[in-house]
Amino acid sequence: MKAPIAIIIFNRPDHAAQLRQRLQPEESRDLFVISDGTREGRAGEAKLVDECRQIFADWPGEVHVNYAQQNLGCKDRVSSGLNWVFKQTERAIILEDDCLPHPDFFRFCDELLEAYAENETVMSVCGTKTFPQQSPTSDFIFTKYASSWGWATWRRAWEHYDDQFGTYAPILILKKLRTALGSYRAAVYWFYLIRKVHSGAISSWAYCWNITCFLEGGLHAYSNDNLVVNSGFGAEATHTTKKMPYMPNLYCKPLSFPLKISSSAIICIKADKWIENHIYSKSFGVRLCWIFDKLKGC
Repeated sequence: MKAPIAIIIFNRPDHAAQLRQRLQPEESRDLFVISDGTREGRAGEAKLVDECRQIFADWPGEVHVNYAQQNLGCKDRVSSGLNWVFKQTERAIILEDDCLPHPDFFRFCDELLEAYAENETVMSVCGTKTFPQQSPTSDFIFTKYASSWGWATWRRAWEHYDDQFGTYAPILILKKLRTALGSYRAAVYWFYLIRKVHSGAISSWAYCWNITCFLEGGLHAYSNDNLVVNSGFGAEATHTTKKMPYMPNLYCKPLSFPLKISSSAIICIKADKWIENHIYSKSFGVRLCWIFDKLKGC
C-alpha cells in the first residue's frame, strides 16, 4: 500500500526543485502540499513563495494544496498543515523542502506503516539517522526520539500532537518527563524547551512532537543506515543555520526488501542515551566541546 506524500515548502525554490526531482519516481502517489504565507516587510519573498508552489503544479497524480494566506511560522504552519493532511488520509510520508530521500526511503516507510499500523506504541517511521547504533537482528531499530527530517506517521499517532505543555503545572510536567526520559538532566532540558516554545522564543513543532511522544510512551523506527540527507543548512534556514557533526552526509547501501519485521517494537536504550548525550541535553564532555565551538564562532 503506497502512502501519500505530504511536502512542506516555503521560500526556497532551489530546495523545492531538488525535492521535486527526487519525487519523480513516486508520481503515482497522491500529493499534499503545505505552504506558509509571506512575512510582512520581506521584499521579494512573495515571489519566492509563489515559485515554490508552482514547482509542484505539474504533479500528474492527485494534488491537494493548503496555502496559508499569511505567515504562521514554523510551529503553527506545520502542525496546522499536518492536521489538514490527516483529516484526509490515515497515513502519510512527510518531507520538508530540504530533505532529499534515497529511493528506498519510500518503500521502507510503506512496509513499516503497514506492519505497525495497529501498534499504537510505534508513532513514526524516520529517514534521517543521526546515531550509530544498529539492530543486530532486524533491518531497523527503535528509539524514543523522533526525527522530523523525512518521516512517516499515521492519523492515530498525529492525533496525540500537543503544543500546550507550557500551560501544565511545572512540577507535573517535570515529573512526567523524568519518568519518560529516565534522567533529571534530560527532563530539565526538555522542560526548558517547552518554556521556550510556549513563550514564542522558539517556533518548533518538532520539539512539541517529541515531547508528545515521550509522554505517550511512543517509539520511532529507523533503518539501520541513513535514508535521507538534509541539504538545508545555512543562513536561510529557520533553525539549522549550522550543520552539526552528527548529521549524515551519505545514504546507506540499498535496502533488501521485503524487510525483516518483528511483531514487537523493542527500544534500543544505547541509541536513546547516545541521542540525548550528543544532540539534546548532552553529556558533560560533549557539552564542554559544544560550548568551546560556540565560543570559537563568536
